[in-house]
Amino acid sequence: MEKDTPHNDRTYFRLLVDRPDEAMEAIYARYYGQMFAFIRCFIIDDDDLIKDVVQETLIVVWEDREKFAALDNPYFYMLTVAKYKTHEKFREKEKQSKAPLEEGYNISGDDKADGKLLLEELQEEIHRAVEKLPATQQAIFRDSKMNELSDKEMMERHSLARQTVKNTRSKAIKAVWEHVKSWFTIFI
Repeated sequence: MEKDTPHNDRTYFRLLVDRPDEAMEAIYARYYGQMFAFIRCFIIDDDDLIKDVVQETLIVVWEDREKFAALDNPYFYMLTVAKYKTHEKFREKEKQSKAPLEEGYNISGDDKADGKLLLEELQEEIHRAVEKLPATQQAIFRDSKMNELSDKEMMERHSLARQTVKNTRSKAIKAVWEHVKSWFTIFI
C-alpha cells in the first residue's frame, strides 16, 4: 500500500465524504500556502487574484468532494484545477481588456461618423478576406478571432491537434493581413 506523503495525502480528502466541513478546514489549513505559491508561478503581481483562484479551487473541491475523496492523487488534481482556474482568470481579463473600437471614440460630430464608417469598411474588408480562405482556415479564424474560442475549444470542435489549430490560425491571419494591409495605406 502506498504511504501518504505531503503530496499524496489522501487522508483529508477521504474525510470529505463523512465529515466535509472538518475536511475542508483541514485541506484549507494544510494546502492554502502551497496552492498560493503554485499559482504565484503564473500570477506574479496580483495577490488578490491569487486568493480568488485559491478560493475558486476550494469551491470545486467542495462541490466535487465525493470525486476528490475517491482519487488516488487528489492533491495533484487540486493543483490541476487551480491551474485551470488561473487560465480562466487570464481569459476573463483578456476579454475585459478587448473593448470594441467604437467605444474609444471621444470625437464629436462628423469625425466620429467618419471613423465609424471607416471601421465598418475595414470589418467588411476583413469578412471578404475571410471568405476567400479555405473552409478550415475560415472556421478556425472565425472561432479564434470572432467567437474568441480557446485552442482547446477549437481542437474539440474541429477534431484537430493543438499544433494544427495554431498553424491553421497563423496561415489564416497571415492571408487576411495580406488582403487588408493595402487598405491601411489610406491612413498614411
